[in-house]
Amino acid sequence: MLRFTSHDDLPEAHPAYPLIRDAIQSFSHPEYNPEEEGFVVLIEPDDVHRPFWGDHYLHTIPWEAIQYQVGYFRAVFIPNNEFSLVVLIPDAPWVNGPLREVIDANL
Repeated sequence: MLRFTSHDDLPEAHPAYPLIRDAIQSFSHPEYNPEEEGFVVLIEPDDVHRPFWGDHYLHTIPWEAIQYQVGYFRAVFIPNNEFSLVVLIPDAPWVNGPLREVIDANL
């Protein structure tokens, strides 16, 4: 899992760069504190099989919304009133089984 909290974290050569940049802009303001307000996460293959948030795996997260955007699923998780995560999940063959089912059910 790759975590992004500012424009300085962005890998411009990565294919998800435009999506990460846009998601980070939704958090950006002068007093932004990623530990209190949230951040952007890019999911990698190993993340599918390990806990994502507390005891939750990606397929057990109560997603607020999931949309498809240019080769990625953009999912939003809001664990409390003040904190949110924008999670980018590649539309890749390794996104299958229960995780793919959850994504499809939330699209």
